[in-house]
Amino acid sequence: MNTDSVRGARLIGAAFGLSALAHAPALVRTDPINVDEAYIAIMGRMQHAGGELFRTLVDRKPPIMLWAYRMLVPASWSLWPVHAAMVVLVAVHGVVIVAIARRLGAQHSTALLAGALAILGTAMFGPPDAQASNFELWGMLPASLAVLCALRAGEARAHRFVGWMLAAGSCVGISTNTKQPYVFTLAVVVAALPRTRRLVGCADRKSTRLN
Repeated sequence: MNTDSVRGARLIGAAFGLSALAHAPALVRTDPINVDEAYIAIMGRMQHAGGELFRTLVDRKPPIMLWAYRMLVPASWSLWPVHAAMVVLVAVHGVVIVAIARRLGAQHSTALLAGALAILGTAMFGPPDAQASNFELWGMLPASLAVLCALRAGEARAHRFVGWMLAAGSCVGISTNTKQPYVFTLAVVVAALPRTRRLVGCADRKSTRLN
């Protein structure tokens, strides 16, 4: 196993460990932590019973969280699967933040700090929201993936640019359909493109001078 693979495995392991530690109180609970969890769980169970979203079940929120709860809340009503899924999403979000920081030119240690703060910050809301599997936490991963895809698009050759931008747009769509304000991620995606182009251009000019 090469050095990059070992470093990547350690990063993923550390992210999952830190996320589990930050949200340990949620992992030992099977009941709803706040009002949002309670009513989304009820809507998930009502879908299991034959209810149709936005027809017999009406809510002002977008559908992704409601679908997720339908899949994750079992007949026992335990919310542990939802809490565990939230820990996984937060951990992967931290890894993506590290990747974003590295692509923006940050040192490895600085990127790791950014990822750690991204994970720990999810547990710094006021109680009980700090441990609840809420809309904000579920929307963070696709939003950060959208930015990462935009940065990759800025580095990509012309024939891959469209693919990365389509991926970025899809991630914005997913995050927005988790919580509406994530639509503003689109502005970050657009802003990331020229910055990435400048970084790649500077690196290319530096390489040319060295050669």
